[in-house]
Amino acid sequence: MVVEQRLGYVASVCSDGTANLSPQGTVAVWDDRHLVFAHIHSHQTVANIEAGHVVVEVNVVDPIRRNGYRFKGPAEVHREGDLYDAGAEFFQRRSGLDRRRIRAIVLIRVERAAAVLSPSYDDGSSEADIEQRFLALYGLRRAEPQAGGEDGGADASATGALDADHTGLGIAVPVRGLFETHLTVTDLERSMTFYREVVGLQVALEVPERGAAFHWIGRPGQAMLGLWSIGSAPVGMQLHIAFEMSLPDVLAAPEQLAAQGIQPLSFFAEPADEPSVIGWMPAAAVYFRDPDGHLIEYLAMLEGPARPELGIVPWSRRAG
Repeated sequence: MVVEQRLGYVASVCSDGTANLSPQGTVAVWDDRHLVFAHIHSHQTVANIEAGHVVVEVNVVDPIRRNGYRFKGPAEVHREGDLYDAGAEFFQRRSGLDRRRIRAIVLIRVERAAAVLSPSYDDGSSEADIEQRFLALYGLRRAEPQAGGEDGGADASATGALDADHTGLGIAVPVRGLFETHLTVTDLERSMTFYREVVGLQVALEVPERGAAFHWIGRPGQAMLGLWSIGSAPVGMQLHIAFEMSLPDVLAAPEQLAAQGIQPLSFFAEPADEPSVIGWMPAAAVYFRDPDGHLIEYLAMLEGPARPELGIVPWSRRAG
């Protein structure tokens, strides 16, 4: 279950006695008695452990089968030393996670484990019944295992490994909608006039030096169309999809992507472990590429007025 799902929810206790719940996209089995996860942005969880509140509970649940396990026991934080080195090497082999992003390795000694079972089973439904019910609810279906792989002698390329990891349904970052799309145009001014006067879209931002303009689709912040003069569109934007997300999901996305061996990127297409903040919108966004190199974006609009003077900054530098 832990190997299949990877995402676990770690509960700890704060110094004031309140609860802290943190999604961990790197939860893994270390050995027969221990679980482990990489501290990337788990600041409060790690602070709680280091303050002496060492007992944590980890829940790992299949969202479709509606079952799983809870594990409880004391946790140790290793910021350096042999266990840190072994943990960093483990996550690098497992998902390509760069050890420079790992602030600490958290090792949990499992003293108690128990099954988690949804009330959906109370009516006597089998696991197969529950699975079919929730697949239908979400409009999903189980992917068929692909031919080849280790038993079939197929080439074990990076793409093949990624396909194998995604033949079952794990926990993905929930997408709420399509936020933006981009078009290349031969005459930017003519196209801006067309989309403003004929289609009725409001201009959101013009960037003359890049031969680009952005229009809101519907109300400001609802969806966006980008227009680029031919030759001015950056390569990564020629095929670019932005998905609307909740802010907590955008904030959690870098760790969850990295746990799946996918490199999160900043607005400037550089490796990043946190979202970029786009001041003029304002929005928080995380970027990554699909197997064909297309640029995918997870975006959440931020509350409050636009702050164009902020420019484009990392999430940690958004204040001020």
